[in-house]
Amino acid sequence: MTMRFPSTPFPRTLSGMDTLYYSPGACSFAVHVALEEIGRPFETVLTSVNEGATRRPEYLAINPHARVPALRTDGLVVTEVGAILSYLADRDPAAGLAPPPGTLARARFQEWLSWLASSVHVAFAQIWRGERFTDDAALHADIAASGRRTVHAYFTEIDAKVAERPHALEAYSAIDPYLTVFYRWGHRIGEPMEQYRSLGRLAHQVTARPAAKRALAREGITLST
Repeated sequence: MTMRFPSTPFPRTLSGMDTLYYSPGACSFAVHVALEEIGRPFETVLTSVNEGATRRPEYLAINPHARVPALRTDGLVVTEVGAILSYLADRDPAAGLAPPPGTLARARFQEWLSWLASSVHVAFAQIWRGERFTDDAALHADIAASGRRTVHAYFTEIDAKVAERPHALEAYSAIDPYLTVFYRWGHRIGEPMEQYRSLGRLAHQVTARPAAKRALAREGITLST
């Protein structure tokens, strides 16, 4: 017998508010902005990576991978930025977080999500988390240097991709705040971000939106700090 997924994947009524587990300035910022764009009431739980909160037993029970973000929604937990953003976009289509499912534009949305998570984010991990790639601490500096070269190449590519339009796609989507995360991280590693004018324009447009302003204020961060 062939098994199929349910034809109605999202609940018609929620059992409670969404709860976002986030760390200030982490990639969870993209989900934070998305929740603000949706406009439903939601709760946040500060889970600071720098303070080791993601490795505490109570959080490992939520996400055993010890990463943020995690979203508790309708009694279940969803992890990974791409999965959460896709879920929110489909659950609340009026928020305009992604193109409609089944369209080529939606495939482009997923293409961006996959590349940012699997490649751009990994390059920053090389810079900050050398222990993920080798136990030999003597090699961490070389790994970080490789990551910096890769970040520069990726930022150059992103800058060209967004040069001819105001957003990553034809209209605003959840990709834009995700890109803003990396733009901010570029400042943190000392990359000369002024050379990426189109990416900078996009990031400033995102942070001018009321939803992003609220997320920035709650997390206590700015676009460059």
